[in-house]
Amino acid sequence: MLYDEGEPSYWVTSVLPSVLDDLKAFLRLLGPENKLHIVKRLIRLDDGVLDIGAWLLAEELKEMTTTIMALAGRSRKENYQLVLRYRVTLSLQFVLGLLGVESSSSKWALDAIASTSSLSATLNENLMALLDGQYTSTYLDKLIEVLVTSAASFEPELQFTISLAALRVSGKAAQPYTLIGAIAKIVNGLTTNVISPEPLRVELGPVFSALAVQQVLEPETAQSALSLLQWLASQQPDTRLTVLCGVSPDSFSALFSILYVFLPTKDHDTIATLEATFTLDENDHLPPPSIALPDTLKLSIHDVDDLIRQEIPTPTTPSNGAKTPDILGIIISPPTAVLRSQVETTGLTKTYMNNDFRDLRQTPSARQNTSRLPSMHVDDFQGTLMPTASVPMVPGSEMDMFPGGLPLFNMDL
Repeated sequence: MLYDEGEPSYWVTSVLPSVLDDLKAFLRLLGPENKLHIVKRLIRLDDGVLDIGAWLLAEELKEMTTTIMALAGRSRKENYQLVLRYRVTLSLQFVLGLLGVESSSSKWALDAIASTSSLSATLNENLMALLDGQYTSTYLDKLIEVLVTSAASFEPELQFTISLAALRVSGKAAQPYTLIGAIAKIVNGLTTNVISPEPLRVELGPVFSALAVQQVLEPETAQSALSLLQWLASQQPDTRLTVLCGVSPDSFSALFSILYVFLPTKDHDTIATLEATFTLDENDHLPPPSIALPDTLKLSIHDVDDLIRQEIPTPTTPSNGAKTPDILGIIISPPTAVLRSQVETTGLTKTYMNNDFRDLRQTPSARQNTSRLPSMHVDDFQGTLMPTASVPMVPGSEMDMFPGGLPLFNMDL
């Protein structure tokens, strides 16, 4: 039940806010399909009360950006980098599952990006990290196609980043003209303060080169290419966008020849003016090699064991100056009197000086030996014995004959 008598349910107002961190940790353990199922149900349960869906999407994007930064960090083993790249693929698959055209949550996700500035900034940072790392993926291409068609409602900074990503996809696609119209609409609505000329001119060169080799160009695509060239020429007084790179003179000349063929005669004067406006940067601008994100991951048991062990530090021999504590020198629970003693204690040996031993044994806190009776003088011991009973002498008896006691008999014969 989503609502209780017209108010948000107890789950939405009380339970979910207290388990957000646990929920995020749990979702990280799931695959894209199961994660999508749970997140979509949470979106329906929340129904915009907490915007828990937007928070979970932002956390997924942050986690993906952190993984990309780890890939760009210190060099690691190839299998470890492969695992990290696969984690990026899983995140892209999840994000595409939320934003995809066929997804039931597509409209919600696009509206959340347009209305939540923090989510928009996180997505912008994530896309820039993917572009800077030269990563390619089928899921990324499909995600860019979804974003570029809905970018008009996004913030300007995100629109510009999406246009760069769409140009990257178009420059490497077999049919580069599919996104040209959407890209032209985006850049025509941007102001100069959000445009970075250098990355834009770098991405435009491969797109123009790909268009130049097309045998047939739809009139709509040709018109979009002309509109894009006009926008570049209008960015005055900054002339950097009229100096293109990454395209050869032959390819650039072939592009204008195609525009002459597939555009009406009324646009020919504009084409001629634009052809004279642009110049080419003769320096080679070779982009870094692209890195393909894997769709699947296969590792042997030995590779997995190696990945687990590589974080274990290698044992090293202590230096000569290191002092290793002597475990035999540790006294466990010493008597209180020994702790109070002023004598020097070293290890298990003890040096007694003067009368220190007797002082220790006379200390009330010293432990007493209760296993035997206390020592005493023999006379004292005799005094503790019970007295013997005296036998009266009967007159006339044999005992009366020896008043001094029994005689000593000489037994020598």
